[in-house]
Amino acid sequence: MSLARLVRECNAQNLQESVQGGAHTNTGTAFIRAAMSFSLCRIRADLDCLNGISSKVTASPSDPFVVRVIVQPTRGIWEGGTFHFTLNFSDDYPYEGPKVRYTGPYRIFHPNIEGERDRKDWGVCLGLQLEWRPSYTIKDLVIYIELLFSHPVCEDPLPGVSKAAAQMLKDHPSEFRETARRWMRGEYC
Repeated sequence: MSLARLVRECNAQNLQESVQGGAHTNTGTAFIRAAMSFSLCRIRADLDCLNGISSKVTASPSDPFVVRVIVQPTRGIWEGGTFHFTLNFSDDYPYEGPKVRYTGPYRIFHPNIEGERDRKDWGVCLGLQLEWRPSYTIKDLVIYIELLFSHPVCEDPLPGVSKAAAQMLKDHPSEFRETARRWMRGEYC
């Protein structure tokens, strides 16, 4: 089933439910419900079209607007690591892109992923987020996340330790690799 057809069916179903609600259905509430349903339909459709990626992608069982991504690079600096991300969608998806967060399981030394302080989630800088278009999909986001591990972007790092990581990667690549590998082992000094 094409995405366009799925969206039309979801919208038609929501409209029919709104009409059947009769006088009890507020037009504004029906519109919000339809918009949320459109977003959820699009998220589901995106999740059905993930062929060609190596990461594990799953919908959160407790929140339909959250998607979890697990990246396990098979080569390069972060080879052998397991890196968890969440994609937090709003009811404006696909017109507004999701917030991408790195959730561990450990801190990371990377120009485009925050790794400072002991926390449960950190920011991620994806160029795709800055130039978001409704035609982008969850698959596009996952591919960009995977690319961060094979092609980190030093030109536009996040602040703090990410900025130091970018500078080290540019100036001293072997030292960067060694530091990144140490951080993967939990050695943050």
